[in-house]
Amino acid sequence: MSFSSLIVCRLVVSGLVALLCGACVFGSGRDASDVSSNEVLRIRARTEVPAQAASAATPLSPATSVIIPPSLVVTAWVVRPRAEIREGPGTEFPLRAEVITRGEEVVLFGRVAVWQQVVAIGSGVRGWVHYQTLGRASANHAEIKLRSSLLPRVFAVRAIDSAYSWPEMKALPVAAPQGSMFVFLREQAGRRLVWLPENNSILWVDRKALD
Repeated sequence: MSFSSLIVCRLVVSGLVALLCGACVFGSGRDASDVSSNEVLRIRARTEVPAQAASAATPLSPATSVIIPPSLVVTAWVVRPRAEIREGPGTEFPLRAEVITRGEEVVLFGRVAVWQQVVAIGSGVRGWVHYQTLGRASANHAEIKLRSSLLPRVFAVRAIDSAYSWPEMKALPVAAPQGSMFVFLREQAGRRLVWLPENNSILWVDRKALD
């Protein structure tokens, strides 16, 4: 997606990330407008459906620290002496100056062919590595603290009318307009687990509905 497209999406959907369920909206937890750049926001590991809509919130500050509870993301350890990092999923993308070395733990996000998008938990280095540089993937067993700017964003490529709750995986009727923005946490069985910072709520969304 081009930079200009991303800017258009942000302008179109500003304040519209709240998902409607009948007359209800996911949210009413502590939203991004309550969090300054030197504060910490802990992800609430469940899907909330309150009776009233939360007011529109400002985006998270890039410097805000986010606490990710256990089981919300997938991690792996670097098993090769070093993992070179590229700016995109392919050899045509430039190499980053940084590398990730054996024994470092990374959070796994999207994957394209043999290329895995990662964020190193310790150093915060972000980019794409060859999947063979990584060991077995598993859900995080402990809390992880990352800057919000390191978490990838995705947007709805079409209107979303259904989703699944966390952790129950219960089907929910929802209404999210095309272009709605989410924070991407993990992918599993054709669905993506996304976080709505404005409402501090998470849910599963069909992979094909997001980009």
